[in-house]
Amino acid sequence: HATARSRRTLLAAQGQIEGYESNPHFQCQGSAKHLTLDDEVANVLPDAWKEHWNRYLPTGEIHANFQLGYDETGWHPRCDIECVSLAFTHYKFPYRMEEATGIISLRDDVLSLQLEAQAGNRPVQIAGQIHQPGPRGVGEVVVRANAVTIDEKLIGATPPKIQKVIDSFAPRGTVDVLFRGMRDKPDAPWLPHCVIDLNEISMRYDKFPYPLHKVR
Repeated sequence: HATARSRRTLLAAQGQIEGYESNPHFQCQGSAKHLTLDDEVANVLPDAWKEHWNRYLPTGEIHANFQLGYDETGWHPRCDIECVSLAFTHYKFPYRMEEATGIISLRDDVLSLQLEAQAGNRPVQIAGQIHQPGPRGVGEVVVRANAVTIDEKLIGATPPKIQKVIDSFAPRGTVDVLFRGMRDKPDAPWLPHCVIDLNEISMRYDKFPYPLHKVR
């Protein structure tokens, strides 16, 4: 059994081995309380992990519990991450989510997440399950948010061509968003599906500047 402290983070770990034959049973478990995710953590990650880190650029505080077992059937990882206050950005849609709370768990080859974050001052629910997480992972992720303000932050997260189209209508108001990403085969692409409902917004098209209101 071993413990250590780094700044506010308290680390603990213990392990045991049963047998010394060709297939011994091994088990290790540990925890990290008040772990701060920042550049200092990113700098010590292996290169393969840094690639995933850079796709989300997480910052904030988490609690983590992990367990790693090995027997004649192979390795069995388990991990539970409690997000205390986490911020992150997906590289394909760089809208920064703030103050995320919830649980990310790994059981063998299944990653599950159930989070609530903030987009501006509006809550965002994020739920998903990925089998064999990684480049060949399959599963589904669903993101829901209601009454999200149409502002420069939201518009700026879209691709440049879409930004031009949105700007040409000068929309004002809020939208409800439902996004679902799915993949059922490792060699298939992820299939995104997004539904945006307009909450009686106002707009004015720059080529025909007649103001419209309560657009749904």
